[in-house]
Amino acid sequence: MKRSDGFGHGLRHVSPLSRPERITLLTLAGVLLVAGIAMHATAGDPLSTAIFESFFTVSLAGFAFSPRLSAAVIVVLLLGAFLGDTQALALVVAAVALALVVRTCDLRVILVYAMVWSGGLAWSILADATPVTEAIVLMAVGVVSASSGLIMRRIEAGSRRLREQLAERARAEHESVMAERLRIADELHDVVAHDLTIIAMHVDLIVECDAHGTSLDAIRSSSRRALEDLRRVVGQSHVQPTETTSASVSEFRGAIADGCHTLERAGMTVRADVDAVDGTQLPRIVDLTLSRLVREATTNVLKHSSGTEVALAVRTSRAAVEFEITNSVEEGRRIQRVPSGGFGLVRMRERVSRVGGHLSAAASSGVWTLSVRVPTGHESE
Repeated sequence: MKRSDGFGHGLRHVSPLSRPERITLLTLAGVLLVAGIAMHATAGDPLSTAIFESFFTVSLAGFAFSPRLSAAVIVVLLLGAFLGDTQALALVVAAVALALVVRTCDLRVILVYAMVWSGGLAWSILADATPVTEAIVLMAVGVVSASSGLIMRRIEAGSRRLREQLAERARAEHESVMAERLRIADELHDVVAHDLTIIAMHVDLIVECDAHGTSLDAIRSSSRRALEDLRRVVGQSHVQPTETTSASVSEFRGAIADGCHTLERAGMTVRADVDAVDGTQLPRIVDLTLSRLVREATTNVLKHSSGTEVALAVRTSRAAVEFEITNSVEEGRRIQRVPSGGFGLVRMRERVSRVGGHLSAAASSGVWTLSVRVPTGHESE
């Protein structure tokens, strides 16, 4: 993997100063500007010298906003200094500014700036305007300045990369938390809501008639089952993925038996036509999906059915499992036995779609039919 802060790639683009760096630079520039004006006023220096040095200070502060423009201004001031007697001051300031140029500008600007500054220093040496010893000191200052700018640039690149990694990790953790919340909500809807529906329905029966014994037994068993499901949902986060990949039909088989029993206890007649479920081996995800569908379908019958007869059929083959349940419904009915959240069919379609299956549900002539076809995964074997 390529590093974004390498010497070659990292200098190809502008690297603006961070907020703390801008504040520090502007503060230092302000202090230097005030101190320089006071010093020149005290020493009685010419106004042109004070203005020229102030331009240098302001151009240094400009790196907080526009690095390229500030570098260009310093180059112009450096070239202009050779027309007067401020070469030494210009070379020193330009050497110090090299740190900001390397820290903020791209490689082309850095090279042009370094060439102009080096050329000016060489010209000053050849013209005997700068002694060799001072020139050596200036070169040392330039090297140290450029090295400091490069170090600051690498530190900022590392800090930026760390901030991005922390932000990405925070996003990933948030998405993980939201996914876990959605999983728990799905589980609660698919398993606990079924038993709570049974409890609510039998409470209504107790109020409406004298079926205390049967209803209390149903409430007791459903309450225990809901509590067990709650414990399983809470503890499912610690289950390893390998524990959910075995082939089985225990959940589906149990859901069918439980669904028929629940409907019969509610006073309905169930005509079940189940085709060889015991001999079918399904992937765990398909088995769980079908079991949740049976539970949700049973819950919907308890909520919406207007009759006492329910037909349930299961057809199995090597390629797929087909499940169908029908019950009568009263068209235009507005009052339900128990409240409905309206998400049952939506969740069932999502679950079937995730395993490559198809679900259809519709009412015709007062009969509601829900049909599901789920592939077993053995068709290509």
